[in-house]
Amino acid sequence: MAFQNFTGSGNKTPNNNNQNNSSSGNPNLFGQNPYQGGGQPTGDDVKEKLINYNEKFKSAQPILYRDKIVQQALTAANRKTKPNLMFIGGAGVGKTQIVEELARMIANNSPLLPDSLKGKTIYELPIVNITANTMYRGQMEENIKQIIDFFENKKNKAILFIDEIHSLLKYDEVSQTLKPALARGDIRLIAATTMTEYQTVMKDPAFSRRVTPIIVDELNVKQTTQILKNIYPSYEAYHNYQVEIPENLFEQIVYTADRNLQNSHRPDNAITLMDTAMSALVIDRLRRQEEARLNNNQVILQALASSPKEVVTIKFLNSTAEHLRTGNSEIEDDPDALTDALTHIKGQDHITDKVLDLTNRSRLNLNPFGVSKPLSFLFIGPSGVGKTEIAKLMSKNLTGEEPIILSMQEYTSSASVNRIIGSPIGYVGSDSKQELPFDTLRSNPRRVVVLDEIEKGDKSVQRLFMSAIDEGKIKDNRGITIDFSQTIIIATTNAGQTNDKQTKIGFGADSNEENTKVDMLSLQNYFDREVLNRFKHILQFKELSKDIYKEILTDQYEIAYNEMLTKFPQYTLEPELSDELIEKMISETYDPKNGARPVREWIQSYIEDQVLEQI
Repeated sequence: MAFQNFTGSGNKTPNNNNQNNSSSGNPNLFGQNPYQGGGQPTGDDVKEKLINYNEKFKSAQPILYRDKIVQQALTAANRKTKPNLMFIGGAGVGKTQIVEELARMIANNSPLLPDSLKGKTIYELPIVNITANTMYRGQMEENIKQIIDFFENKKNKAILFIDEIHSLLKYDEVSQTLKPALARGDIRLIAATTMTEYQTVMKDPAFSRRVTPIIVDELNVKQTTQILKNIYPSYEAYHNYQVEIPENLFEQIVYTADRNLQNSHRPDNAITLMDTAMSALVIDRLRRQEEARLNNNQVILQALASSPKEVVTIKFLNSTAEHLRTGNSEIEDDPDALTDALTHIKGQDHITDKVLDLTNRSRLNLNPFGVSKPLSFLFIGPSGVGKTEIAKLMSKNLTGEEPIILSMQEYTSSASVNRIIGSPIGYVGSDSKQELPFDTLRSNPRRVVVLDEIEKGDKSVQRLFMSAIDEGKIKDNRGITIDFSQTIIIATTNAGQTNDKQTKIGFGADSNEENTKVDMLSLQNYFDREVLNRFKHILQFKELSKDIYKEILTDQYEIAYNEMLTKFPQYTLEPELSDELIEKMISETYDPKNGARPVREWIQSYIEDQVLEQI
């Protein structure tokens, strides 16, 4: 079946005869020209560097849902002039498979085939077969010349296919040899590349004039679901009928793949997820079986023996997708961990209750409208009331990682955008290898992102994150899509928090006022309305009263005391703060404008005083 080879299209290997691994009779071992003093290469020598698509895909089943693109390709390939094709599309959309379909049609002499293509053979040239064994100067150029000579020979009736042609054209030796051959019209070429790389490939006007671009979009959910159902029997047979996928799960596979494998596209991402889930169940069954054998657990052994098939569940599917997305990261999802951690946030119960409710809802991973978006917050309030602290606790207890924090006061100009998504190609810094702030999301998109003091960032920087919040992704200037769909985005601001209690957002005259309503009109003095509208949850923090300040002081001292007891048991500390000392500390440090920031500094100083007395 054609789609059995879908995910394998990119891992074709040359014939074993071309693998120069043996020292015996291997003229290329030390980089010598294999034809120096030994005659010229034959057609068979060149064919060893190629993959015959006609032969390989003759027995494949016809491709699904690509009739119009196939017809478009046949039309272009049938032209007298410029019969060269360039398939353009994202990774996994099926560019290579359309070429496989053309080869199948030629091999089977399809009635839809024009005379100009009858009897032709499509050969893929793996890039490694051009770049390998090129130790001496000019070897790569010699390799490509031999290839061009083969395809220029009309007797061979050969069509050249180069997948990811941008990777080959970066070599000057290849460009200087291949492009003139195209210009002369002496060879027929089919190529494939991504949209980003296409812009680079087509910078050469002479090359671009001789190639017909054909856009390949990804299939929709319904089409991809049907493809999964069509290829499922072959995957079931491959896994020896040990794994079963319920009929109603195929569409869920597509949605789960879209949500988690965003660096690939339909149908490849869904096929990859289905195959991986089936394989993972087989391996998991072997693991459970071996554990039961070692522990002599007859109950489990008998249960496994009585149920020869494992069934893929939604839970297992999500777990598989999680591992595909995050590599080997192991995240313990403990719903109570965040609840316990947030008990240390004092005076903001309305915030912590809301955060817990929303994170629990997010855990459900429901997506009825098909768009994966991050959980987004705008935390508003004076300095030191717990905005950043809550963000850190959420990150530690939900992801097991430190949050990605961007101090927006460092991004105060429009040019700052390039520090986040890289410089455009051709601009200074575009070729820099420096890691960008969100590169880590590629390996683990399940992170908490903090945009600290967002009001201080340039408007262009603020607008950049509109796409992340609204669509769950940002495309950087390298053409790489940054996946934010699994993140929690928290923007913090003290915009509007002044000494004038009449103008404070959501506050009454007293510092312990319970009013937590957000004044959206005041916020528009600092943010564009379209930016504000992107934040689904805008939460107003309260100022800290003296009573709350006292609670924070005693709570933080208890934490510090227990920490010191564990790390430095040789020192004796006061287990509690006296009422007199607490009142003295509050009278000296409490200021609603500073929130709880002075607390930890005072506690550290007080502990240091006690330790110094014992030295």
